Amino acid sequence: MSYFLKKTNTKKGIYYQVYEGKHNKEKGYTTQKSIQVIGYHNDLLAKGIEDPLRYAKEIVERLETERRNNIEQQKQRKINEQNPIKNIGYKLPLSILKKLGIEKDFAYLTFNRKIQFNLYNVFESLIGARIVSPVSKYKSYLDVIPSLIKKYDETYNQIFDGLTIIGEKYESIIQILNHHYQQEFKRRTSTLYFDCTNYYFEIDKPSEDKQKGASKENRKEPIIGMSLLLDEEQIPLSMHMYPGNQSEKEEIRQIIEKMKRTNNISGRTIQVADKGLNCGKNIFEAVRNYDGYIYSQSVKKLPNIEKKWIDLSNEYQEIKENNEVIFKIKSCIDDYTYHFNDENGKKITFTVKQKRIVYWSKSLEMKHRFEIDKEIEKLNQLTISGIKRKELGDLAKYIKIASIDESGIIDSSNIALYLNQEKIDEDLKYCGFNMLITSEIKMSDMEVCNAYKQLWRIEESFRILKTNLNARPVYVSKKENIYGHFLICYTALFLMRILELKILKDKVPANRLFDFIKRFNVVETDESYLNLLSRRKDDNLIFNLFKIPIDSYYLTKKMITNLENLEL
Repeated sequence: MSYFLKKTNTKKGIYYQVYEGKHNKEKGYTTQKSIQVIGYHNDLLAKGIEDPLRYAKEIVERLETERRNNIEQQKQRKINEQNPIKNIGYKLPLSILKKLGIEKDFAYLTFNRKIQFNLYNVFESLIGARIVSPVSKYKSYLDVIPSLIKKYDETYNQIFDGLTIIGEKYESIIQILNHHYQQEFKRRTSTLYFDCTNYYFEIDKPSEDKQKGASKENRKEPIIGMSLLLDEEQIPLSMHMYPGNQSEKEEIRQIIEKMKRTNNISGRTIQVADKGLNCGKNIFEAVRNYDGYIYSQSVKKLPNIEKKWIDLSNEYQEIKENNEVIFKIKSCIDDYTYHFNDENGKKITFTVKQKRIVYWSKSLEMKHRFEIDKEIEKLNQLTISGIKRKELGDLAKYIKIASIDESGIIDSSNIALYLNQEKIDEDLKYCGFNMLITSEIKMSDMEVCNAYKQLWRIEESFRILKTNLNARPVYVSKKENIYGHFLICYTALFLMRILELKILKDKVPANRLFDFIKRFNVVETDESYLNLLSRRKDDNLIFNLFKIPIDSYYLTKKMITNLENLEL
């Protein structure tokens, strides 16, 4: 078997495809079939690919390299299968997946599709491998999946094909997870938490959903966006992928509308989001749909009349500790007017009654001051010659540039750069302050603040995705495989959050759960298993989930079977 490039001259131009050639020894001839469409030469040029022929050849070379590697993997895997060390900790989150009972639904996902592998097994093994050791799909197949206590027989190509199907069906799979979660645990959706992030790809040219946009990590490469929605208990409710050049402000409307439609949710929800999602159109849509909102608002960007209200110190309610003010808060209710342009460019103006809450905390002031000091330190160390203003990014707000040349480059021969002390003093003045705007006029100020403070859970969820689950770097390039990869990461997060927040009642942090799962390994012998898990003081709550003494050094075959079939 081998892969080769086929070029076909058609009326629309040259058409590139990847073909697979297989020699049939019994019949004595070679069969050929198309396995991947690359596209028309002119279409590839329009997408920004300068040399479509070279691009097509590189795709074929990569596939052929993967094919050869796969042959070598099969040889190495036979050696690795002799490794007696097996991880059993991953069965803890996978028991949640088993509890949800989604396996039958996966069978219907591939209905009328001729595949020779179990899609659910691919899904389960990739989730387990991601939690135990988040590496590339190649290394997962070669090293991590064979180290799991359950034996998975899928080949590397089958795992990759399964990942493609999972990516194609990622929205349906999220619906399946939500449907079964609702039956088992019941969703609470009166308050929803929303945020977005993005992931960069180490490629030069944008393609498909990998587009250049505002990167969270200040990277210049193309990015892809991810929006995440949590329910009232901070359990993941939905994920949506979108092109990197698309505004995240649109996402909150789309994902909540889709979530309500696909999950048959008709009740009123309160949307909680950071200031990046605070805009007139989002407020308009929330009010029009009879929903509520709690958004943060940048104090530094407020008009002067509102800043004067913030400066009035006699209206604040204060909380003291050792006779020192550590927190203060006040609010007002008024009518506020917003403007935005609709899809046709028509200006829409509307007025809403809104509560505005401003609060200050000592800890937040320390955080803000640290961030400002860090930015000023960067400016003091900056080499000025040849720097473009746009390359300074957020640092540009704290400098004044008296002279730049026509190209926008700071010229060291006539530069006069100095710190904008007026702007620095203004920002220092409002260190520790934050404003919340909300439709929930009847909620107390502290109730609104407490609801907003839970937004840290979604920020932590993104950290888990990027650190514990290593969602990036992404080792796949095809759109469906990228989506499949992120769905695997999302589902792993979903299961770990259920384990943390619903089963363990938020008494064991996520990092400790990940650590426990990775440590829980056993060694198979002829008669029993040797337990390599060393018990720690903070493991007690996790230990209590198991029905057998998992701190025993010797674990019988029956104990292992019970662990494999763990039910929480």
